Amino acid sequence: MFNIFPASILLIKKYLYFNKIFYLGIFLLPSAPALGAIFLFISNLISSTKRQNSYFKDYWNLPFFLIGLIMILSSLVLTFKFDPVLAPIKNQNFVNLYNRNLIWIGLSNWLPYFWVFWSSQYFTFNSYQRKKLGKLLVFGSVPIIFTGIAQYFFKINGPFIFLNGLITWYLKPVNDYNGLSGLFSNANYTGTWLAMIWPFTIAILLEKKDKYIEKIVSFIFFILIFFSTFLTFSRNAWLGLFIGLSLTFGVKFFKYILPIITTFSIPIFTSIGLIPNKSLIEISRNIVPSIFWNYKFADYSISSLQNFERIEIWTHAINLINIQSIWGWGSASFPILYKLQTENYIGHTHNLLLELGVSFGILTLILFASTNILLIIYSYIKKLHRDKSNQTYDIAWRASFIIIFTSQLFDIQYFDLRIGIVYWVLLGGLRNFIK
Repeated sequence: MFNIFPASILLIKKYLYFNKIFYLGIFLLPSAPALGAIFLFISNLISSTKRQNSYFKDYWNLPFFLIGLIMILSSLVLTFKFDPVLAPIKNQNFVNLYNRNLIWIGLSNWLPYFWVFWSSQYFTFNSYQRKKLGKLLVFGSVPIIFTGIAQYFFKINGPFIFLNGLITWYLKPVNDYNGLSGLFSNANYTGTWLAMIWPFTIAILLEKKDKYIEKIVSFIFFILIFFSTFLTFSRNAWLGLFIGLSLTFGVKFFKYILPIITTFSIPIFTSIGLIPNKSLIEISRNIVPSIFWNYKFADYSISSLQNFERIEIWTHAINLINIQSIWGWGSASFPILYKLQTENYIGHTHNLLLELGVSFGILTLILFASTNILLIIYSYIKKLHRDKSNQTYDIAWRASFIIIFTSQLFDIQYFDLRIGIVYWVLLGGLRNFIK
């Protein structure tokens, strides 16, 4: 009975092309994350047995392996010797309020992904594979676009639950501050996902096509993803659109495209209140269709520009890291610590690097940040494929990771399974740029 699982893996390896299992997992990931993750786990498990080089022969794995060891050691220390210095939160019983089980549960957001970083490289080794995966991410996101349109324009709300809860499409009602979210539970998650696939959409648009229908379809994808991303009203996502255009088009973006986009964007951004001038807002709303500003988004935008709460959150996070710089405070400890200090609830630090530092100490923060940044830098140093078609997709691949990495500096969508998996697959692909 104990040999059933290994035998099943061997059967899959023998009778199926397991790379197709990986592609299927990527395709299903946006709309059916649980199913997609199962297929990706199976394919990554098989790829781990086929890798010619062991995990430790690749020096890029070593920082993440070291981070994993520090996280485990930190969890052990916090579990058995839980006596943090409570200087900024005197007379507050953090130890009694904090659930120590979260210390170990939080490791699931990191340790499995360190393996995914290595095992998924089997499927991103060359530019042709990365091109295929980029297209699959775009085409697999069609349900996000259609559910977003149904939610935003036709007021079709969920949740819609399939396979006894294995798949849930949320389609939450659009309110005064939350835009298009589609099947995701939050518009910021949707915005990050759409901004992440945006460079691949540009690459598909720029790819030479012989058939007129293919050109039309690629242009429709381009338009739909752009406006869907915009309608999430996520400033992170808007930044992602800008980064994607500038990195994918390069100098051409600033010479030709940026002036055009600026011309059309200024009245739109003015109409939703990003420029806090009532006269300009009224003028722009006479020009811009009401679909862009009729959810009281202007009031939200103006107030948010004057709100520095996020800087206050980051300041608290930095102070906490200074206090417990070696071992951190444990996973998901920040909401409790912040509430004890301010009496307000905030779910996380709104910065993935600070979240790492608060949870596991400053060394994990430094190792993680430096490794990610070095992989981005080295991916620029390495010459890309001579084939211009594949070169465009490699540029899009790099831009996509930069977008998702930058997004985590102002908010945290990483803990969504879909975004977390794609983060590490993209990072593994960057590592293959260097080979």
